[in-house]
Amino acid sequence: MLPLNTYQSRAAHFENDQNRAQRTYNWWATGRLVWFFMTILLAYVLFKNSQTAWGWAALGAGVLGFVVLLRKHLAVKKRLERYKNLVFVNKDEAARTDLVFLRPETGLEFVPVAHPYCTDLDLFGKHAIYRLLNRTHTQQGAQKLANWLLYPADVDEIHLRQEAVEELKNKIDWQQDLQATALAHPAIEQPTVFLHHWINEPADARVVQWQKWRWLLPACTICSVVLAFFGYVVLAVPVGLYLVSLYITSRTSNYAKYVSEKTTPIVGTLSGIAELAKQVENSDFKSTKLKHLRWLLRSDGASASAAIAQLKTITDNLSFRLNPYFALVFGIPLLWDLHALSQLETWKQNHRHALGAWLNALAEAEGINSLAGFALASPDFIVPQITLGNFEIDLTQVGHPLIGAQKRVANDFNMAGVGQTGLITGANMAGKSTFLRTVALNLVLAQMGAVVCARSFRCAPLRLFTSMRTQDSLEENTSSFYAELKRLKTLLELSETPGDTILYFLDEILKGTNSADRHNGARALILQLHDLNASGFVSTHDIELGALGDTHPFVKNYHVHSDVKDGELIFDYLLQDGICRSFNASQLMRALGIKL
Repeated sequence: MLPLNTYQSRAAHFENDQNRAQRTYNWWATGRLVWFFMTILLAYVLFKNSQTAWGWAALGAGVLGFVVLLRKHLAVKKRLERYKNLVFVNKDEAARTDLVFLRPETGLEFVPVAHPYCTDLDLFGKHAIYRLLNRTHTQQGAQKLANWLLYPADVDEIHLRQEAVEELKNKIDWQQDLQATALAHPAIEQPTVFLHHWINEPADARVVQWQKWRWLLPACTICSVVLAFFGYVVLAVPVGLYLVSLYITSRTSNYAKYVSEKTTPIVGTLSGIAELAKQVENSDFKSTKLKHLRWLLRSDGASASAAIAQLKTITDNLSFRLNPYFALVFGIPLLWDLHALSQLETWKQNHRHALGAWLNALAEAEGINSLAGFALASPDFIVPQITLGNFEIDLTQVGHPLIGAQKRVANDFNMAGVGQTGLITGANMAGKSTFLRTVALNLVLAQMGAVVCARSFRCAPLRLFTSMRTQDSLEENTSSFYAELKRLKTLLELSETPGDTILYFLDEILKGTNSADRHNGARALILQLHDLNASGFVSTHDIELGALGDTHPFVKNYHVHSDVKDGELIFDYLLQDGICRSFNASQLMRALGIKL
């Protein structure tokens, strides 16, 4: 079954389940209401007829019954929310097959300054590869996926991710359950930065100083209240103990307020993370990567899901202090803040070294799940072959993943050896820039462990660099031409550093200057790059630059062709050997009414 049909079928199936669950939910809601009023009515009748014992029994039974009904009702509500989330997940997947995105996340917050290729390749934005890939829901998971796009993995890591993606690709229920679980906790998207700082902070001195009193003093206070009630001690005793408790609470109040303000917003986040971790922990994986992630979540002598759920409970309890009535009646005499803070310090000591690893493992699981969902939704895409050895790229029928299959034009290309330049000439709108982005974007996918849009795909590890959208800057007082020169300087500097070969993509090189300077500058740059640890592509309208291919074997000419037929421009977007001999600028100008 095609992915679109699969997603549409699953969406319809879960909508039926949702409708049934909704009817059940409504039935339990009505049942609770009826039970409540029947309990009140029965107790009223019994009390009115002086059957006091039976009246209290009816109220007790009514309360117990109401609690049972409430638990049943909440279970049905949870099931209803799961079906709603699964409907959304499948509608979202179905929309992605048509390059329509229902989720709002664009990833623009992850765009770094002066990255080698990020801005030119539409990694993030409204119509970007991040939106096509992203199935993460935690903030750290989203950051992890963004980092995989921005920073290529080493070959061993790529192979581990590919193996994990292959395992999860056909486990559609597992993939979507992970997303549905996350969607049930909207707060899961909140950042957990505070936890990373807090876990490494030393224990608060005031908590350490007073925590020995957290059991003895409340016990004495409660006993004194009971004894005062029966007249065995004077009221001044419990009042005095209350004032001592108030003093101790005031000594830890600032720290409790600080922790509470930071943790209260992420209580829901912790709850969601715990459930996600539980799903990963309880899964039977075969691939090395996923087995390792599961092991990490079970390390440190405790499961991550249980420990994080415990942290959620403690932080939730600490937030009770925000209720002034609770604080006055229970919080102060029971030293509630001190108990919660002491529990937090104990939790910190027990899991200080594991928390970061747990959150990172869960983020990686979300990242792998995103790549697996992308692979499932793209059955025509393939697993690329990443090989160690000399620089090469060998691509067959490679296409742009952000262009629909009906409009996508695929090309073959290969390049081997350092110091090579593919010089691409062609008319305006003929597809030079699209071809460059097609190759570069698929290389980004390949080096993050994702499937690629090609029939066959082999490459060695490499570092990408692009210069395609240089812009002027009012802040830096630079023109677009000078900005491009600075960009090219960065390319030269990177090409002189040891490491994997730089594969560069230079579009309409030096377009901001006159034709003579553009030609001389481009020629000099290509010759200089030949002697460095770099190979790449240069697109240009300067056909005279193609003469380099006649005298320098490391320069090979390619072109994309256009034709004029019945007054209309025709493009086939196919890469061909040789220099372009037909350009369309004059035809375009005539079409706009400019007389030549």
